[in-house]
Amino acid sequence: HPERHSTPDLHKPTDAKPQVQHKPPPKTVKVPTHTKPPSKPNEKPVKVTGTTAAMVAFLRAQIGDRYRLGGNGPNVWDCSGLTVAAYKVMGVHLPRTSELQSLKGTHVSMSQLKVGDLLFWGIGPGLAYHVAIYIGGGHYIAAQNPSVGVVERSLSFSPPDFARRVL
Repeated sequence: HPERHSTPDLHKPTDAKPQVQHKPPPKTVKVPTHTKPPSKPNEKPVKVTGTTAAMVAFLRAQIGDRYRLGGNGPNVWDCSGLTVAAYKVMGVHLPRTSELQSLKGTHVSMSQLKVGDLLFWGIGPGLAYHVAIYIGGGHYIAAQNPSVGVVERSLSFSPPDFARRVL
């Protein structure tokens, strides 16, 4: 005699109507354009105590130093470690990473650069992967990479994607 199973016979028609699950319509998600960081109305104005000439002199003194990820000086730097130290000469505190530095200050066009402006490579504010400091005359100084260390370069060597003015 056949064994009886407790599982229903899937071949028999049933009187039950199939349950249709209705999914809510997808929510509209705003995709950030990263052209403008969120405004911070409570952010204090930067108090500058040094001069841009002192900053540039500090940066030039680092040319030839080695590059190392996480380097904070005095003879080994990464890109954002160098910018933190250079801005410290000005009495200005910057966050440690290029991503966070790229959220500081205000946007500035490449045609309006001033000495001390931060230059960034990346998609936009908050998404930068490299930073340098504009020193005037179409040049910047950066802790570039492990191959060359701290260098002075022309903007045309590797044009930045955007710039921010903190000073």
